Amino acid sequence: MRGQRPRDGPLVSLFRQASLGMATRLQVGKVILGAFLVPWWNRKAFARALVIPLLSIVAVNLSWYYARDHLPSFSNWLLYIIYSGLYVIFAVTCHRLVLLDARSVAARPHWSWRETKFSRG
Repeated sequence: MRGQRPRDGPLVSLFRQASLGMATRLQVGKVILGAFLVPWWNRKAFARALVIPLLSIVAVNLSWYYARDHLPSFSNWLLYIIYSGLYVIFAVTCHRLVLLDARSVAARPHWSWRETKFSRG
């Protein structure tokens, strides 16, 4: 699998069509509808790939909420950094699920230098 190009996701063909011809007006309704339909169509893959990052974010948020008054400032910053890192992982995974084939992304979590570069800003 390494070195092979992953199968195209549902939105890649739209990007290819747009890059071949003249720019067309963005169809906002289709974009908003797609934002809900793509995860729904691939709900098992989304749930499988996002359950651990989501539960981790919830755990960090709850621990910070209940313990912030009893923790030193350094620990609060450390929890914030952990939360930010988990949120980046969640966001990158969501985007990979939408742009690439959702089943292949959910089957094998992947993090490379490319994701690190984009997560830094």
